[in-house]
Amino acid sequence: MLQTAEGETWEHHFRAGGSSKRFAERIGDPGLAEETAGIEEDRSLSSAESRQRQKRCAGVILRRHR
Repeated sequence: MLQTAEGETWEHHFRAGGSSKRFAERIGDPGLAEETAGIEEDRSLSSAESRQRQKRCAGVILRRHR
């Protein structure tokens, strides 16, 4: 049950577009924001797949903006 709730919570917040907005507005990386928006909008991805792709984007931020 907990894993399902986590998946649903992730879906709700991630699909709302908050990550791509933060990448564009707070981090100032429009390219990464665009890539993240594509992940947020791709309804064919499972929660696990979208979370994994989001983690890769976060890794890019850490490398680019140290």
